[in-house]
Amino acid sequence: MIMYAALYDFASGCTFSIAPAKVANTSPDLLIIGAPVRSLYALLAVGALVGSPITGAIVKAQGGGYEGLTGYSGAALMIGVGFVAVARGVLGEWKLWAKV
Repeated sequence: MIMYAALYDFASGCTFSIAPAKVANTSPDLLIIGAPVRSLYALLAVGALVGSPITGAIVKAQGGGYEGLTGYSGAALMIGVGFVAVARGVLGEWKLWAKV
């Protein structure tokens, strides 16, 4: 469990640190970069705000077990992957090897 938490922490840290750079890269004008970055962090803040109560409720409903929490985390990550795939498709005009 500790190894899983450490790997997840490393992966999520990388994800959160690269997001503003990617937003800056996809922004058409660097003079107005503040609005997209603020929107990004507003969405991340909502996830951080509601994530802890949801995970606490799942663990409590499981009687202290983490099986449901693992499923919830995996589903949330896969939804995120879906959003990234759609964003990449829109930016790359749905061409598989397009450089975005």
